Amino acid sequence: MKSFVVSVIQMNSGSNQLKNLQNARELCLRAKNDKASLIVLPEAFACFAKESEKLSLCESLESSLALKFLKDIAIECNSLVLGGSIFIRASGGNQVYNRSFLVGQDGSLIQTYDKLHLFDVQLSEKPGDTYQESRLTKAGSELRLATTELGTIGMSICYDLRFPELYRSLSRQGALMFAIPSAFTANTGKRHWEVLLRARAIENQCFVFAANQAGTHENGLRTWGHSMIVSPDGRILAEADSEKADVISASVDFSELHALRKQIPCLTHRRFEEPHLRRT
Repeated sequence: MKSFVVSVIQMNSGSNQLKNLQNARELCLRAKNDKASLIVLPEAFACFAKESEKLSLCESLESSLALKFLKDIAIECNSLVLGGSIFIRASGGNQVYNRSFLVGQDGSLIQTYDKLHLFDVQLSEKPGDTYQESRLTKAGSELRLATTELGTIGMSICYDLRFPELYRSLSRQGALMFAIPSAFTANTGKRHWEVLLRARAIENQCFVFAANQAGTHENGLRTWGHSMIVSPDGRILAEADSEKADVISASVDFSELHALRKQIPCLTHRRFEEPHLRRT
């Protein structure tokens, strides 16, 4: 396919799953009006909770309402839908996976990806500025690409954005687009979000679809918003604002990507191999 429309959805999710899914449906229907062939939802779109709440609010894969929603809305919108991430209970019951799902127009599951890099950071001494995602979340163990009729999508989630070797590996394996659903904090987003997204696009000559959470959430956490669609040469094709739910859309034209890779063939000029995934 030469070109298509992608819609990136920005949300302000809370812990009420049914409310979040209703909001997500309304936003997806706006994307349908934009004639989107691919819809990308943010990280934790169905349930945005504090770390201490994740275990009690997570779902089993077999009975996940959020996954059922993704399958239903993909059929309703006649679009590929990437469900940013859902918290799925891991075997053993005391941890969760932060898992992204790509669903086809017919509701079939195309690919999944478990977040590889977990957000364990101390941003400041202020209460609420320390995060330890690994306390309850189990890291993934595999890179994942999704082969679709639109092209090959490299899958990632939020904090993964800071690890360029992941995206280099995905582009080397054939990715033309990167999905980066996120809940990027306001603290780090104002300094790093845009430059990291544009860098990942430029250095790999890939389109970037970054769906973020936005604004102040009911649990007091603040996310940066500014969801973006970025071209392979780093141009921002569409951008949301910082505080509210929104839908942004843009046309994806692969002739631009292939022309750029021909003009500046940096992917074929590489002198270093990316490192292998370190098992934990």
